[in-house]
Amino acid sequence: MPSRFAVCASLTVGDRLRQMDPARTVALLPEAAQNLLRDRDWNATGAEPGCFAVTTKRARSLAKALDDAGAAKKGGAFHLNYRFGAPGPSRQVWIGFEPYLPHGETTCSACG
Repeated sequence: MPSRFAVCASLTVGDRLRQMDPARTVALLPEAAQNLLRDRDWNATGAEPGCFAVTTKRARSLAKALDDAGAAKKGGAFHLNYRFGAPGPSRQVWIGFEPYLPHGETTCSACG
């Protein structure tokens, strides 16, 4: 079990993933998730823009808040991500969880 996760947020328009101002992304999420994500340093992972590091406990709390809100969920061998509808045609907010590996780097689910 990883001790930390990188949580990343972005906007999808159609099939394209786009970076979005984290404050605007958070404002589109359910209130319980907003409360967990407000005032975070979204570049604290040293990885991609729009990401931050959280403990496993905080990652579980965020996943529960997203589950309770009825977000569409998709998982894989190493990652978990959620999608929410966003204002505008074919737009969705994407929140992804990537585990930190023992050597301190994260996985990259979007890399393929």
